[in-house]
Amino acid sequence: MRWCFEAVAWLLWRRLESCDGVDVSKYRGIVDWPAVKASGSVRFAYAEASHGTDPDGQYDDNCSGCTAAQIPFGAFHFLLFTEDVGTQAGTFLNQISKGFGMLRPAVDVESRSDTDKRRAGTPEMTPSKRATALKAFCELVEPTTGPLMIYTNVDYWNVEMAGTDAFSNRSLWIAYPRKCIVPPLPNGWRRWALWQHSFSGSVPGINAGAPPVDLDRTNGTMSSIIRSNPER
Repeated sequence: MRWCFEAVAWLLWRRLESCDGVDVSKYRGIVDWPAVKASGSVRFAYAEASHGTDPDGQYDDNCSGCTAAQIPFGAFHFLLFTEDVGTQAGTFLNQISKGFGMLRPAVDVESRSDTDKRRAGTPEMTPSKRATALKAFCELVEPTTGPLMIYTNVDYWNVEMAGTDAFSNRSLWIAYPRKCIVPPLPNGWRRWALWQHSFSGSVPGINAGAPPVDLDRTNGTMSSIIRSNPER
């Protein structure tokens, strides 16, 4: 029984060390970042910089707003397997060229095959093709950003990516909007760096007339999501 109590104590200690944050995109509208900062509930923020080959129109404002409000900031790209990876990488790099904060940039990997199939003239994707595309995106972007963090969920990764462990050397941002002590992990990872634990949060400065905001939590201190080359 002793090991059980020790494990629970360790998990509670990690929770006390953890930091809470949000992730946003253009769909959250104009964010009042000083109000977010004043709420005291947000220690960091991620903002979508690009979605496929499309830039996120709110990225510049979110980046500058977080910087002005002194909220640690990071950027992410939503990867679409139906669009040219090189163009997507170029769009993302162009978007973050003015700044992408001190947090490790991320790539969102959750574009489903049923969506892929509905696009006229698009070949059906396979786990192998997705892994190849993700690898190519990382190789194009990481010389500028440093190692990317992978955002995904268990079901998607284990099925649509066939549970590949080819990216397990990168940090994991796990999507699991459930109330539990720790989230389950997809194949290939033994720990998570960031946990998106809610899709229905409410934070002053964000939710006025916009959809609920995603809430995130670090695994321990924020050091787990600080990028390796923050001076760039």
